[in-house]
Amino acid sequence: MVRKYMEREIPREYAYIITGTHGTKLTMNEDNDEKKPVRMPASYWKAFCHQDGNRVYSWVYSQINENDQTQSQGYAIS
Repeated sequence: MVRKYMEREIPREYAYIITGTHGTKLTMNEDNDEKKPVRMPASYWKAFCHQDGNRVYSWVYSQINENDQTQSQGYAIS
């Protein structure tokens, strides 16, 4: 979704892209002393920032980590 947005809105331009996670949905292996715990994030996010002359644009995409997700949903912030 982010790539398509950037190709459509700012083709052949430079942008800064940051990706991360937020919160914890569950922790796997927490009851198994033989394995290290693995945190499963509650959501994933990706942001980018683009400068056009004196104007700076930023955009954030966030997706909840659910098994039944079939489509991406994004929110633009300028």
